[in-house]
Parts: sequence; C-alpha cells; structure tokens
Amino acid sequence: KRAAEGVKIRRRIAEFYTSFFTEKDYLKGMSGNIEGHAYHLYVIEVEHRNELYKFLRENGVLAQIHYFPIHKMPYYRNNLISDYELPYLETYSQRCLTLPIFPELTIDDLNFITSLVDKFYEN
Repeated sequence: KRAAEGVKIRRRIAEFYTSFFTEKDYLKGMSGNIEGHAYHLYVIEVEHRNELYKFLRENGVLAQIHYFPIHKMPYYRNNLISDYELPYLETYSQRCLTLPIFPELTIDDLNFITSLVDKFYEN
C-alpha cells in the first residue's frame, strides 16, 4: 500500500516539474510525463549542469548526477569497448541532472527547487 501511494505522489511531483519546466528556454530535455512511469528519478537536461548542481547543493537541494556513458566507464573502456565515439551519449551525460522527487516533498519544497533553477539561469 505504501509503495503505491509513493508512486502516486511521485507522479504528481513529476507533473509539477513537467508543467514548470515546459516553457523554459534553458531546458534541453526532461523526463516529462510518461504513462505508467514510477518516477524514482526525474531528470532534466541543461547547459552548465555542474555549476547548477553546485548551486543547488549550496542552497540545500540534493540534486544528483546519475548517468555516465558506459563506453567511458573504466571496465568497458579497458576490456570491451575501444575508441567508440558516441557524441549524443557524451552530451547527454554532461547535461543531465536528477532533481529530488521523494514523496515527502511539499509544494513549498517544489517551488523552492524550481525557483532556484530559474534563479541560476537568470544570471
């Protein structure tokens, strides 16, 4: 029962993020709303990802970086893959940032997170 309620709340948070970010010029991509998705993560794609990550964390928002191109990981680079160039993967991995989406977030928390992202890109 608790898991189902958590997924329902995460979907509402994802709807909030999607609605907020839809018209933002600085956004290159986002998780969006997908029927049946559990939203254990909500990812946005932005330029200056590392700087935004640092800015959010300095302001108490625990954004995370999750995705790295598999062909750049040491095991694969050293054992299975050599000299692959996958520019889309590399660009995506440099721009993706995971926003908080845990069920305990309040509307005030969501407004705070999104206002910080906006503030970062106003400069």
